[in-house]
Amino acid sequence: MATGRVAPARETTLASTLTGRVVATPVADGVLLARLVEVGDGVTPGKALLRFAVAGTPRILLDLDERDLGALAVGQPAAVRADAWPDQRIAARCSSRAGSSSAWPSCARS
Repeated sequence: MATGRVAPARETTLASTLTGRVVATPVADGVLLARLVEVGDGVTPGKALLRFAVAGTPRILLDLDERDLGALAVGQPAAVRADAWPDQRIAARCSSRAGSSSAWPSCARS
């Protein structure tokens, strides 16, 4: 019987403790790949809790040297290679380009 009276009080305490604590992700549409923490683990701001994959066309942002900007055109085909898979090339194309030295052209995988 005493347990029945304590449970609602404990629930109220836990609810007030959790108020204002929000876990948010910048991923609006995607797939959960991995849960990086378990129930009961302590977490701190900035600690990764989950790993998501964004749905849709993958995008790559490049910080190019100013000397190379003139050789880049929208619609231009490209090949992307990652250090993790040096023998694999991924077909891509340039989808946009900014025109200054602070440019961050982006390439979409095709």
